[in-house]
Amino acid sequence: MIKSLLKRPYFIYSFLALFLFLGIFGYNSINRKLFPNSNRPEVAVVIVEPGASAKEIASNVAVPVERELYTLDRIRRVYSTTIDEVTVIHAEFNYGKNIDAATTEVTQALSKIKNDLPPDIREPQVYKIDDTLQPIVVISVSSKKLPLTDVREIAENDIKDTLLKIDGVANVDVFGGYRKEVIVTPDKKKLDKYGLSPSMVIAALSKHDRDFAIGSITGNYSKVLLKIKGKRDILDKIKNIPVTRNITIGDIAKVYFGHYENSALYYGDREPAIALAVQRETNADVIKTIDKVEKTLKVIKKKYPALNFHITDTQKDTILQSTTNMFESLRDAIVMSTIVVFFFLASFRQVLVVLFTIPLVYATTVALMWLTGIEFNVVTLTAIILALGLLLDDAVVVMENIERHYRELKKPIRKAVVEGTEEIMFSDLAGTITTMAALFPIMFVGDYPQTIFRPLAGTLLLALAASYAISITAVPLLSLRLLAIKNPLILKAEEIFESIISRINNIFRMFFHNLVKKGLESKKVAAGYVLFLIFLFIMSVKGLMPIVGKELMPPMDTGIVKIGITVDPNLKIKDSEDVLKKTIKAIYSSGKVLRVSSSIGSEPGILSIGSGGGIDSISITKHHSNLC
Repeated sequence: MIKSLLKRPYFIYSFLALFLFLGIFGYNSINRKLFPNSNRPEVAVVIVEPGASAKEIASNVAVPVERELYTLDRIRRVYSTTIDEVTVIHAEFNYGKNIDAATTEVTQALSKIKNDLPPDIREPQVYKIDDTLQPIVVISVSSKKLPLTDVREIAENDIKDTLLKIDGVANVDVFGGYRKEVIVTPDKKKLDKYGLSPSMVIAALSKHDRDFAIGSITGNYSKVLLKIKGKRDILDKIKNIPVTRNITIGDIAKVYFGHYENSALYYGDREPAIALAVQRETNADVIKTIDKVEKTLKVIKKKYPALNFHITDTQKDTILQSTTNMFESLRDAIVMSTIVVFFFLASFRQVLVVLFTIPLVYATTVALMWLTGIEFNVVTLTAIILALGLLLDDAVVVMENIERHYRELKKPIRKAVVEGTEEIMFSDLAGTITTMAALFPIMFVGDYPQTIFRPLAGTLLLALAASYAISITAVPLLSLRLLAIKNPLILKAEEIFESIISRINNIFRMFFHNLVKKGLESKKVAAGYVLFLIFLFIMSVKGLMPIVGKELMPPMDTGIVKIGITVDPNLKIKDSEDVLKKTIKAIYSSGKVLRVSSSIGSEPGILSIGSGGGIDSISITKHHSNLC
């Protein structure tokens, strides 16, 4: 077989060139993330009941919905968070449940109990909770010339639509309060003058309930605020609504377009702003999508010179830094492995074979990753680094046996390459298959370990297959060319290094040789070896493992600090804002800060930023400039 391949070297060259090209293409095409998606399939339901207290909506809405969702197939748990007027119910499923099927089942379950829920609830909103919910980039929009109500309107109606047109962007959540509404402010003095009451204003508006969605009414000493959601073009219509035969709404109230009360606030760095949380499509590359958003943002900035845009949160820095660090680790591993190979083989020519085969194996591995749909993340890049030792094992075994036939058995170079490779190839195949057989079950262990380690095991399996294929094709061809080099300087240098390294190797070899010899000659010594190994095993299990502790995932310094502050639910949002300002000031005084993204409270249906409709809280993400 090897003889036939060596007779057709250009076939092997073309084969290797193909995978080298696919590897380069795949490297630029493979999606990049920080971690593989390890979230269990989860669906969130947001239900709004205007005017209902948290206690009422919890007992009348959240509890019946939770009870029904617990009947769904493969459901793991159901939990909810509730505030006044809003409840968010989460249905978490076991691994293996299709997220689309889960969403459909949740929607059907809601339809099933619709008649048992309060009639005044709004249409439930159902959301898929997966890794695409986390915004890949958050953009703060503020202005020193325009009020935030106008900024919010521009962000919702213009900027959001522009961002949604970007390839790879699935959704853009707008957050930060200041939502414009039509507000009717009756004048109490005029009401008293005409002998009218706020209830009569409400009654007049209620007759037009189909045209205007009437909200809540709040009393004050001099005025009454009645909130109605709508558009600018309905202002005149509302003003002309009759309260009595001769008096209209416009005669006794101020009707304007503004905002009433905020349930949420956002600060970009140190400034109050409106946040645009950009979410990606499921199969979209994070880095490429963020690059497109940043490019589009430059165009938007020119279109709206009165607005200030800042990227306050992004996944790009962390992913790029982690990818860079992993490839730097791979570079260091290749250098160190090459040095180790040289110290054991003491041959510049064999080291050259290693240096040529390593990029070929990695290019082939990346090509296979691209073809099988495996993405770049911390787990798969770790597998690539781990694969370095495995691929060197295949290459060194074949190369050393070729060298033995050539140097010790004094065979011609071509015959040494053919017979040396054929002699070892099936033993090498057996070792490779054994390692693959040990890795293969990891892909099917189930639950969280399968989700995390399946990409690692899959990448290692591809690297092993690529390593073996290169070791019996490229290594013989390269050895045929490189071992035939007869440069006197190279041969002399190899001879000197071999004599030095042989002495060092002999020291270690004789040490272990003597240990084995003594164990074979004396049963007491052999028993001592066994008892010593048992002692080390017990010490590691009983003594060391409790000390080192256990963690699900190792800690990683990304340079990001996340702060969550829970305040009294009855605290006014203005007081929460004061807490936020003091916190931001303390953060900036603590050292160099790249960006700060902070939010207060929640908006119904917005799960990607803020507290997701759950609790009144403050969340801050601080990015250092020295990501690591």
